[in-house]
Amino acid sequence: MLNKDKIHSALLISLSNIGDAILTTPVLGVMLQQLPMAEVDVLAAPRTVELFGNNSDLREVILYDKHAPIRQKISFIKKLRLKHYDLIIDLKNSAFPFLIGASRRTSLFFKNKKNISMKEKHLQRIKALGFEIKGADFLIKIDKESEAFAKTILSEVKDRSRIIAISVGARSDIKKWPYSSFIKVCGELQNKHKAFLVFLGDKGDIKLTKKVTAEIGGDYLDLSGKTNLIQLAAILKRCNFLLCNDSAIMHMASAVKKPVIALFGPTDHKKYGPEGENSVIIYKRIKCAPCQKAQCVFNHECLNLITPQDVLSEIEILFKKLKAKSQELRAKSKKNYL
Repeated sequence: MLNKDKIHSALLISLSNIGDAILTTPVLGVMLQQLPMAEVDVLAAPRTVELFGNNSDLREVILYDKHAPIRQKISFIKKLRLKHYDLIIDLKNSAFPFLIGASRRTSLFFKNKKNISMKEKHLQRIKALGFEIKGADFLIKIDKESEAFAKTILSEVKDRSRIIAISVGARSDIKKWPYSSFIKVCGELQNKHKAFLVFLGDKGDIKLTKKVTAEIGGDYLDLSGKTNLIQLAAILKRCNFLLCNDSAIMHMASAVKKPVIALFGPTDHKKYGPEGENSVIIYKRIKCAPCQKAQCVFNHECLNLITPQDVLSEIEILFKKLKAKSQELRAKSKKNYL
């Protein structure tokens, strides 16, 4: 079993995609809490560096570009060897720990439990080394500047109880609910619930988001492609909930403790679904789903069969839950004041 007091230098090798990297942050939190003598580094991809860059508890965030030339990679590994890591937690399950030469490392042939989330799978890997994982939570550090950005940009919204985040995109087209369905739901949110909609996404989502916003009226704010990852987290914190596809934004909302209504089709919601109180996963039980394939050989029924009414029904239920929770908190606050 690992003697944590003898670990003076540790490296976490995170994952390349943003959503996947968010799911590794609980492991980082455990490392920072339970390695009292260690300086901790994170190896991150270009797309995920922002997730870790403003965490002052880290010694260094090391950028690794898998597309770099082979000579550059060899030089990169040599530099890492000079750091003499006592422990490497490798969530990529790669050859890095052996090439770098760490004395202690996660097993390359670790056998994980079935039917558990990816977050839990990552935590199980460090539990095998002797870490305590009970209560491990996401770790996203939001700086004051990002908090101020979110506060300013939403300052003119009159009813703060009706700020709804919408994300119509996903990294893969096969994971996208039809934008025509998003239009119907957004219209109902505005007309019936008087909601202020905040559209979020990266630069790749701009065109699809504009297709939706072009068909709706009312109050909305389109921030697709206009925030960095930490600003995104700060915006989500000020929203009541998020409606989205299986995407990185979904995981970010979970990380900042916001309810998610997530639309799932080809991907496995048991592995990748949102976590947290009041989050809802909408999916259809059909034979081919979840196929977890890059291309659909049918007609995308897994998402096309989800109707706007399916989503609106869940939204109604969530609004009632959030209202009840708000009333409960006000009652407690009043009781404590008296």
